[in-house]
Amino acid sequence: MTAMRSPGRVRLQRRVTAMRCSPHSLRAVALALMALPAAAGVESDRWRLVGRNVGSSWVVNNINFYSDSQCTTAIQARPFRSLQGNGLRYDGSAISGPKHVRTSAAPADAFEANAVAWETGVPCPSTGDSCFIGFQWLTDQVDTAGGFATVGILQRGSEAPQCVALDQSSEANRFASSVMVQYWSSSARAWQDHTEMSGLTGGAAQLRIPEVPLAR
Repeated sequence: MTAMRSPGRVRLQRRVTAMRCSPHSLRAVALALMALPAAAGVESDRWRLVGRNVGSSWVVNNINFYSDSQCTTAIQARPFRSLQGNGLRYDGSAISGPKHVRTSAAPADAFEANAVAWETGVPCPSTGDSCFIGFQWLTDQVDTAGGFATVGILQRGSEAPQCVALDQSSEANRFASSVMVQYWSSSARAWQDHTEMSGLTGGAAQLRIPEVPLAR
């Protein structure tokens, strides 16, 4: 005995089948997906890299933050230097630790292509966050048609990097085999873990930062 189907159900099934097969429907779906806004990652005015498992001294040649996962669109991170003063452009300040160790290079050197490497000067343990280097976006400058102007009022920036290019030493005991990416939470008033990269062997590496931080 053949089961009877209502005309309405038959029409619905035909309509669904037509939508599955129609190139116009597929094109409409693709365009709708393209029109969706890109998911935003975590935004903060401070981001840093915590180096771990360093036997002697963590040496960092250069760091660049990027707004895309392929490390192609750089986020401006020109560091302030106490001696620049006279109208030079800057986007914020480089931050680093440990604080009790003085080295010949400044943390700002890691954000400039000046062939000067920053280093911790001490070993970095496998846990904790005593060894770090990062950037805080804080400036009293604004963009103008002819370049920029200093307004005398500090403004905090907010960045959501999706990739970090890290160039560290490839010499044994002078590179971090594990790096934790952290951001500053203004609500918690504390550094938060975001992404951990392990198995690094020194030299240049691109560290992808997913939109969702580590589960806590």
